[in-house]
Amino acid sequence: MELNLTKIVEEMGIFLKVHMSTLDDAAAYYETEKARIERKYSKEEAERRFVELDNEVRHKMNESREKNKAHVLEFTEAMKDLVKGWISKPIDPELMSTLNTFIALDMELTQDEILVFAERAKDDYFSMKVLAKIDKMGLLTAPDAQTIFEAIKGVENLALLGLDTYCGQEYQLLGLLPNRVWKNVDYGRHDTVSVSGSTTALKKVLERGEALERLAAVSITLPDDNEDEEMEA
Repeated sequence: MELNLTKIVEEMGIFLKVHMSTLDDAAAYYETEKARIERKYSKEEAERRFVELDNEVRHKMNESREKNKAHVLEFTEAMKDLVKGWISKPIDPELMSTLNTFIALDMELTQDEILVFAERAKDDYFSMKVLAKIDKMGLLTAPDAQTIFEAIKGVENLALLGLDTYCGQEYQLLGLLPNRVWKNVDYGRHDTVSVSGSTTALKKVLERGEALERLAAVSITLPDDNEDEEMEA
């Protein structure tokens, strides 16, 4: 079964890149407007206009951030739904009957036999887990749903962290970010340390798609050459 988790992460990445671009444009506008206001107006009038500028740009930031956070949650839910559909896919009764016979007879399969059945069972989550249990040679590592769901949550957290803290390539909009809040506790304003990983976080999201695909694949270790192979679900 083709999960296409990489494709979903790539689609999510498009929205993250748009958010970064939106804030980069906002940062450039912010700096230009600040300079213009400083040149053109008296100190008192400039202060008033700075407040208006802050509110204008902050609104753009919040709008982009909240819109794209909603997209991230939609994408991660789509990934979880795909995995749930894969897990709940009807089991091949003929294959499961054969595997149950192996278990009942306590049969020990050869390497070639294990590989043949692994190829047949690779689209069937539970058949592969049963085969991995039968595999007394320890060649197979079957995918684990909990590990996959935790990895999807990790992608979600990484994307949301980046969205919450990105404030321009040179942190020009740092002062316009909302306060740091964790579990309903307000930790005050962000600083350069707390936002320094935002760009990295957003870019790393794009790397997680292939990692998710690997988690959803069957890992096969062949003792002859000690190389790992993967059968994608």
